[in-house]
Amino acid sequence: AGATAFAGHATGSQLLMALGDWGFMINLFNLLPIGGLDGGRVADALHPALPALGLVGGVGLAASGAIANPIFYLVLLSGAFQVGGQLFGFSQPPPAHYRMTGGPMIATALAYVGCIGSLVAGMALNNVGRKSPRRIEAEQRGEIIDRAPTGGGDGVYDDYFAEFDDSNSRRDDRWGG
Repeated sequence: AGATAFAGHATGSQLLMALGDWGFMINLFNLLPIGGLDGGRVADALHPALPALGLVGGVGLAASGAIANPIFYLVLLSGAFQVGGQLFGFSQPPPAHYRMTGGPMIATALAYVGCIGSLVAGMALNNVGRKSPRRIEAEQRGEIIDRAPTGGGDGVYDDYFAEFDDSNSRRDDRWGG
């Protein structure tokens, strides 16, 4: 993700920047402390209660609509199966699973948090200079967009949330508006 984003910025390629952003996002998703995701494995190794907390957080993300993806629902089901299996005793982790203590546990926790922090920072840095699809289309037509569709700034993600804009202050033929 980082190399792709760097190449995008070095060459000015919006496609490479978008691919880098997708790479950052999918890696962050994989680090959620839920079920069989890598973050779930790390959380489970650090403390047996962390996967349950991750599952509660994941259900909160789904219930709030922050993540509304059917694949995420399957991940939640997997996490619920894992947490339920351990809670009701029909699934047990390997005997050596919780033997991590002291230094290795701290190192693992720091590496986990460090990975998340570096991915978030990389994603934020990648968005500097990145253009939204609406801005790219407007530039190709020779138009100038002086503000984002929702009026909330010049964010690269504003186009994706424009369909939820109820201000009716713009016309967009792509969305039937």
